[in-house]
Amino acid sequence: MKGFELDINAEVADGFVVNASGSINDSSIKSFSDPSISKLTGIIGAGFNGNQLPLTSKYSANLGAQYTGDLAEDMTWFVRADMSYKSRQFVDAGNLTWIKGRTQVNARIGFTKDDFSLEAFATNLFNNKNYV
Repeated sequence: MKGFELDINAEVADGFVVNASGSINDSSIKSFSDPSISKLTGIIGAGFNGNQLPLTSKYSANLGAQYTGDLAEDMTWFVRADMSYKSRQFVDAGNLTWIKGRTQVNARIGFTKDDFSLEAFATNLFNNKNYV
C-alpha cells in the first residue's frame, strides 16, 4: 500500500475557518489465496495480483467551513457545514463486487453564552442512502 494524505486548516477571514483534507490510498494485492473466494469467483492464485484491497476506498476527501460571530457580551453564534466523500470500495479480493462511493453533507448552527451552548444539527442532509 502506498498513498498520499493532505490536511489543510485555514482562517480565511476573521471568524471564518475552512478545513480540507484528502487522501489517495493506492493498494495492490501481491499475493492472495482463499479457497472459498476462488470457488465463488473462479479466480485463483495470481488472478488476484494487482487488485485493490477489499473494503478500502482509493480516494477520500473532507471539506468543512465554519463561521463564528459575536451576538452580545460573552455570547457567540456559529454555523458549520461539512462534506465527506469516499470512493467505491471493493467487497472482495477478486474486485468483482463493490460498494458505491458516498458523499454526505452535515450542517449545524448554534450559540454559546458563558458555559451554556445550544446547537441544532442535521446529518446526511441530502439523504444519501449508499452503504457506509
